[in-house]
Amino acid sequence: MNSEFRVTVCSLPDYEELVAEIYVGDEFVALLSQEAGPEAIRMEISPSNAPIKVELATFEEALAHAKNRLWELRKV
Repeated sequence: MNSEFRVTVCSLPDYEELVAEIYVGDEFVALLSQEAGPEAIRMEISPSNAPIKVELATFEEALAHAKNRLWELRKV
């Protein structure tokens, strides 16, 4: 994965399942939640005050990485 992005999988108090947080540098940009199940992952976007410009393919790679990590760490 491109080093411009950082994905952190964690447990947050407001969510029963694990979530994945996506950062560009130190800026939080999105959260992936699997509350509706691993096949129905939802994304919450948190826009910052200034636009963040990234390559679409690179962002798609970060999203795929986050989704895969949620699947690997899911409760079984």
